[in-house]
Amino acid sequence: MRSPAPIISLVGGLAATALAQDAIATCELDGWSSCLPPSASLKTRDFSHMTLTGLFRRQSVDECPEEDKLCSGGLQPPELTPITLPLVCGKKPTSNSVTVSYGICPTQATWCIIFDLDGTGLEQPKLQISANPLADATTFEYNEYCSDKQCAVPIQVLTRNLGLTALADFCAAQPLWVALQSGVNGETCWADGEPIAPKKVKRTKCKPDPQTEAMQFPVSFDCPVLPTVCCCCRQATTEPPKVCSAGVWAAPSDSASELKELGCTDGPGFYAPLPAEEASAGVLFHMRKILADGDYEPVGLAQITINSDDTGESACATVIVGLTSVAHLLSVNRVRVHITCEDPATALGSSCADPSVYSIDSGCLVGNVQSTHLVQSCEVPSCPDVYYAIVYTDANEAFQDESTAPEVCPAPVCTEAEE
Repeated sequence: MRSPAPIISLVGGLAATALAQDAIATCELDGWSSCLPPSASLKTRDFSHMTLTGLFRRQSVDECPEEDKLCSGGLQPPELTPITLPLVCGKKPTSNSVTVSYGICPTQATWCIIFDLDGTGLEQPKLQISANPLADATTFEYNEYCSDKQCAVPIQVLTRNLGLTALADFCAAQPLWVALQSGVNGETCWADGEPIAPKKVKRTKCKPDPQTEAMQFPVSFDCPVLPTVCCCCRQATTEPPKVCSAGVWAAPSDSASELKELGCTDGPGFYAPLPAEEASAGVLFHMRKILADGDYEPVGLAQITINSDDTGESACATVIVGLTSVAHLLSVNRVRVHITCEDPATALGSSCADPSVYSIDSGCLVGNVQSTHLVQSCEVPSCPDVYYAIVYTDANEAFQDESTAPEVCPAPVCTEAEE
């Protein structure tokens, strides 16, 4: 199976989790209760598309009380394709610009709408965001989230201020309207867009070119809708499920980037090349589970963000791993990361597919079973051109029916949480 995994973003307070299968996974893992697909007699969903054969115990449920029913899918947290707009300063062309993206906040482990300014002579920006077109440009509510060349507004702050308490409200409020003002060498400039309350300015010989009108631009999110999959959760009467260790690696979606191609001899695996100019904005990679036949399948996403310090000698890395698979009940057991300016074989030698040599280690996480984990480290090099990142996750895979477990079932790497 090589079909690309859906890209799903986190939305702070709008959703308890970013992963579409968390409800089902929690039902399965919390206290080892079993999660059973409702029978067709319920006539509430068409389950003909489900590919969960063998994942749950093969039992049917004639009736499922609403309080026992857990569903995933439906309306998903929003996604945003980055956009870049020029800064307009009077009638003069300028090479300064602002890029709007959606990713991990620079100073906290939550998600932000991020505005990155690029250019010279820039003054600290001012920012206003509204669910409706702006009528004037006199108020900037989000200045406190701006620094010299960046504004980063936590999504939960924005949704609270706009009165959007549910995911459906946020998606229905499309688009958001943004006004971003900055100064360039003392001149007032705006991110290009539509005029805010445009005024007619009389042109004279003394003032042929009026100042730039206040501008606003729309930001539209995609709100994907996934097929709904439901299960009926009943307390298990059998032994806890069998748990096997599964190796999961981050890899680009457009190429294999296999470690064995570099001469790494310790086993299969992948590495993720990360252009330095894209690293600070955060780059998404697929998480790939190695199968018994040597093939692989996507089982989630990883986002890697790297920010260099002012000296350019070192950098801080933030890695979020999210395991999102319909066909597997996976939880994060341990995450190991290695980031270098050289390809992994040059940096680590032939042992570059051995996770035990990687420099960043989350430690054991079994005391807090979850399908998402964040790892941060400020002990990575600052690379001028390309970062080479290896992100390896020791995952736990649960099998309620032991007959569906692989013949060779490696024991979980961690069996007790580290202090």
